[in-house]
Amino acid sequence: MLSSLIRKTTLPGFILAAMLFLAPSAASGADYDTYYCSGPNGEQYPLNDWVAPGGGLVGHPSNSCGGANGAFSMSRSQETTFINGDAIAWKLTAPQALSIVGAGGSYTVQGSMVHTAAYADGVSVCANWGHADYPPEGRGSGDLRDFVFACPDSNGYVEDLPVRMFGAPQSSATAGISCAAPGGQTCTGGPVTINVTRYIARFRDVTTPVATLPVQGDLIAGGTISGTRNVQAPMKDTGSGVRTVRIYIDGNNVSEAPGRCTPPYSQAVPCPAEATVGAAVDTRRVTDGMHQLRVVGVDAAGNEGILWDAPTLIDNGGARGPGSDPAIRGDLNGTPALDDNRLTAWWPGTARAPSKNKATRKKCKRAAYRRTHAVACNGRPAGQTLRTSFASTRQSIIRGALLTATGSPVRGATVRLIATSAAAGAQPREIGTATTNDTGRFEARVPRRDGSASITAAWFARTRDTNPVGVQSLRIKVSAQTSFRATTKRIRVGKTVRFGGTLTGKAGVPNGSSIVIQATNRGNNWRTAGTASVGANGRWSFRYRVPRALRGTYRFRAVVQPAPGYPYGKRTSRSRALTVTR
Repeated sequence: MLSSLIRKTTLPGFILAAMLFLAPSAASGADYDTYYCSGPNGEQYPLNDWVAPGGGLVGHPSNSCGGANGAFSMSRSQETTFINGDAIAWKLTAPQALSIVGAGGSYTVQGSMVHTAAYADGVSVCANWGHADYPPEGRGSGDLRDFVFACPDSNGYVEDLPVRMFGAPQSSATAGISCAAPGGQTCTGGPVTINVTRYIARFRDVTTPVATLPVQGDLIAGGTISGTRNVQAPMKDTGSGVRTVRIYIDGNNVSEAPGRCTPPYSQAVPCPAEATVGAAVDTRRVTDGMHQLRVVGVDAAGNEGILWDAPTLIDNGGARGPGSDPAIRGDLNGTPALDDNRLTAWWPGTARAPSKNKATRKKCKRAAYRRTHAVACNGRPAGQTLRTSFASTRQSIIRGALLTATGSPVRGATVRLIATSAAAGAQPREIGTATTNDTGRFEARVPRRDGSASITAAWFARTRDTNPVGVQSLRIKVSAQTSFRATTKRIRVGKTVRFGGTLTGKAGVPNGSSIVIQATNRGNNWRTAGTASVGANGRWSFRYRVPRALRGTYRFRAVVQPAPGYPYGKRTSRSRALTVTR
């Protein structure tokens, strides 16, 4: 409707002027809206910042803003001396450092006036949402250029206008009634009243917050920081006021303190001119390393002023390795210490050379024989899984090599050995290190007494890395060992023999493991005779009553069945002969 009612100032009639001016959007400034009388959702606001008209052309101003259905108004009674250029207006003056660059709002019209030579279209009242260069109160001297008019049917008219930007920033705005009759004619009729129920002034703030004292807090204390850190920022803002403080890390907003004021605003300067605002940031939200840390003050318009800006090293002990900031990775580990070096490791004891037996070598010439005797014919390279038995003093050897991607040796590098026991619930632990020689080779020894385990040979490119570059997984499977005793070698039927022994091993607790007693008198046809439990000290005992049906010599043995917490594999003891007689 409004676009179809655009008029020039030569249009006759009585103009209802409701003018809003907001700050221009300069590159260094920002705009914000202030609501007067009512907010965007109908909130009731007082009429802050406005000054009512005075002097001879008072115009009966009234103000009921802040209450239900509130408005601020201007009225003209019936008269014949309201000539072209006369103006009566409320005035809004932008505070220092602010300007008004746009306006909008809602109003209603009561009554009407017409100029003395009415046009054929019968227009009698026009609403203005622009700016004019005339005094807020004057007589016959107004310049009403650049007005945009909405010319409704006067009495009862209601309109809600969005904020419209003006051609230039203004230092003040007015809202009131003006006569725009041409050629010295007067506006007559009335009475007429404009009721402004909502006025939106768009202010522009071209200033930024500045520090009043140095920024304080452990966030900017220097050195390496970690965990949650705090900052206190004393600052002031000569425009819209201090709203909050923000913390940026590498240009990303990671923390913002609660605002000292919150939109929608109801004053031209909604925030305090000076305040000390604190904020906290959890540095664990970013990766460890060197980061650009910035603390900025923010005003009500959203302008940011830099209060502190410096590179900062963050180290929360998180994962680090290839791709991490070198500042937190420590010294180089070896020469050359490259992030694409390669590590291999093996058990040399698992390698097998081809058979040297002449007869076997002759058979290996046949393809069918080679398929079924691959190790004898071709040998076997060293592997990553070693099967061995418990030994209290003996060790198993690990060998390996660390090379660059092009095959060159890496000298003087430390390779770490990390083992996880096969016992249930075991945690990884470092069991040793090895250093590469001039050819990039290294050697380490693992004690068998510790039982079965998964072992990782790992090379870290730098001394503080947590993510290795080169990794080789190995396994050692150590079988359990038990002694096996019998109280006699000969026994009569119906009598009892006691078998016993002790589990050997230095890792874990054997309690819960079991010993299965087996017997046979015909080769490997073993049958279970009973089961014994193993105590916490590794000892076990089993009483066996010889059935009357048995005759002859039998062999007995003990089979270890380890518990989940005992890191040794199943193992069978040596057998013992027992002769049964009548």
